Amino acid sequence: MSGVPSTGPITLGKIYQEIDGSGYSNAADSGEEASLEDMSTNDTPDSLNSDGWSDSTNNTSGETGSAIASTPYKMSEFRGYNQTYSAFSWGSNGGVSQGWGSASGVSPFTANATSSIGFAFQPADNRVRVKSGNGNNSTMVTYSYNSVTYSGTDPDQVEFKIVWTGVFSGSYNSSSEASGSTSGTYYTMSKQTTSSDSGTFTMRNWFIQKSSGQGGAAYNAIGANSPVWTFRAKDSSGNVMATSGTSSQNGISLSVTRGQQGGEFFCIHEDMLVNTEFGPMHIKDVVEKDPRLWSYNHNTKQKELVDQIKNVQVLHDNLYIINNEFMITEDHVMYGDNHEQYSIKPELALKKYGKHSQKLKVGDKLSTLSGDKYIVNTIEKLEGEHNTYTISTQYNNFYANDILVDSEI
Repeated sequence: MSGVPSTGPITLGKIYQEIDGSGYSNAADSGEEASLEDMSTNDTPDSLNSDGWSDSTNNTSGETGSAIASTPYKMSEFRGYNQTYSAFSWGSNGGVSQGWGSASGVSPFTANATSSIGFAFQPADNRVRVKSGNGNNSTMVTYSYNSVTYSGTDPDQVEFKIVWTGVFSGSYNSSSEASGSTSGTYYTMSKQTTSSDSGTFTMRNWFIQKSSGQGGAAYNAIGANSPVWTFRAKDSSGNVMATSGTSSQNGISLSVTRGQQGGEFFCIHEDMLVNTEFGPMHIKDVVEKDPRLWSYNHNTKQKELVDQIKNVQVLHDNLYIINNEFMITEDHVMYGDNHEQYSIKPELALKKYGKHSQKLKVGDKLSTLSGDKYIVNTIEKLEGEHNTYTISTQYNNFYANDILVDSEI
């Protein structure tokens, strides 16, 4: 049904048809009586309940249910009404992990610290996807993901509003506060689909950097000043359908100091392709577009598409290259053809991360997404420093370049 027009002439009988379920634009019903009072006070099929608009209706005119269900009854209050709309409601908006917002950077050269949050509207999955993470000068931003779901008719767009108050202190050389956004202002977020790999997140970043001079600097938005965010859904006419609850408070505390740096992780070279629902993708695209990833459920012995939970990206100089194509750190665990665990240096995998594995050698076979046999023919040291990554999923593994590897997060 097309609904009652938002502009132009409207008639009482046609409004009744929309409420009755036959549709505003269809031929007139015969033998039926209609009155504004009946249609506004629950005396007509599918009409208003005692509190106003029923759960199966939608009014886009801007009037509230209580206004329509009370005198004087006006046809204009029905403009934009569509009986086919289902009630829209938001699920819980619980915020993100309390670990978000806490980052520090130490370096004898340039020290920086970053906290980022991003939102994407995914109507095919009835949700807003939230991406949040921290990073510093030695560790690229590490992201975690969660969702805020909704039910009812899909909105045309979803907006977000972040409210916070922050304070910079100390001597710093560069900074950003929510990427220039204004506290308390709504912004439209990116709209994604799951039928293609197009679309990115709408990001907001808090950042502080110290590249000269001695000492430190900081940024804090904590306690009562901590960021909280709210979502609101809008229809194609720009009318607000529903506003979510406010998230829990998630404080931000960033600090930078010019001093000694450090940090160590286990990772795969950034040129390796992650196997996703849309096919192989570079890690940059996986971070930006948040596709589902292929993973292996060891309990059911089945491959499954799952959401990423977190990803880590760092610089490394301890990589090896297998068969001149698969590049991985010396302590990262891979799965064999029979799902035994291998690493290039098992003693390091055990010492650093508590992972038991066998030493990978020429002739071993690795597990693949495609089911093809992957036989290790060569293992060579990869010289130089390289960007690397790893990803956590609900099964603690994922496929990269078709090979099953452990998340190790």
